[in-house]
Amino acid sequence: MDEMTFEREVVAGGRVYQFTASALADGRTAICVRSGEAGAIDLNEISGTIAREDLAMVASAFRPELAAIGAWHGIHFDEGGRSLAQRRRDHPNAYAPWRKEHEDLLVKLHEEGSSISHIAKELGRKPGAITARLEKLGLLERRGG
Repeated sequence: MDEMTFEREVVAGGRVYQFTASALADGRTAICVRSGEAGAIDLNEISGTIAREDLAMVASAFRPELAAIGAWHGIHFDEGGRSLAQRRRDHPNAYAPWRKEHEDLLVKLHEEGSSISHIAKELGRKPGAITARLEKLGLLERRGG
């Protein structure tokens, strides 16, 4: 088997995340995930090997298992694996109850012809939340019917 190696490093929120994987001669893959404060010498590490035939099952099981472990620590993930705090960096009002002044602004901007993406940015919410609220208020026809 030709030597194959995957390396990736992500820096987010003052932390560094390093992912490496290498194909082994026996068909297994060596995997290492390291994380810690950016610039730190000592990083947390998870490493080991996995058989080719186990990759699909481990990949499908890994996200919910990590979500369960996160719940032990009071961290909840959405479909993309981001915590509420991470989502609120992009959308400050994500999953927050609708306040009357925000709903009034939503209606005003919609009636003025603003795009869903513009309204979402103005209100600090995801475009899907804007669409859902407009549907709930009867200002947009429900998707799929």
